Amino acid sequence: MPKSGTIVVGRERVTTWMEYGVAAAVIGVVAAVLLGAVLHYEELGEKTEVELTILNIRAGLRFQVADRIMNGRTNELLALDGSNPVRWLERPPANYAGECRSANPDAIYRGQWCFDPDRKELRYRPRLRSNLSPDLYVLRWRVVPVFGTTRNRTVDSLALVNVETYRWFQ
Repeated sequence: MPKSGTIVVGRERVTTWMEYGVAAAVIGVVAAVLLGAVLHYEELGEKTEVELTILNIRAGLRFQVADRIMNGRTNELLALDGSNPVRWLERPPANYAGECRSANPDAIYRGQWCFDPDRKELRYRPRLRSNLSPDLYVLRWRVVPVFGTTRNRTVDSLALVNVETYRWFQ
């Protein structure tokens, strides 16, 4: 005896619309879960790329400081305060847009770096930011002097610091 809702033609069973609907729903749920996982890992990859770029820039900054200290030009360290740190890389990131002005933050596209000479900030606009806290439109860093402990306040080093604290996947 055939089940209700099933049409039997000869000895073959014909699938009903209900079974197609259930199959489509299952495929839809699996696709949604996979898409969420893909977006999660794509954002995690973007975060890693940003962190590696910042690490490379900090290494370039350390080289600039060490070069000046070793050659007795520590008086030049303060001149690097607020300068564009991308200049210290062998080549800029592939998605580096050059200089951008603070008056127009939308001039930088998602996934691009730029340097704002007015505010003296390196900026990155995330492509994905669902795991970024707080939900920042742009991530910003700045080169700042590190002063020694002596009373004359001499510059001992430089550092690349976040302008705003953020957490990404933490």
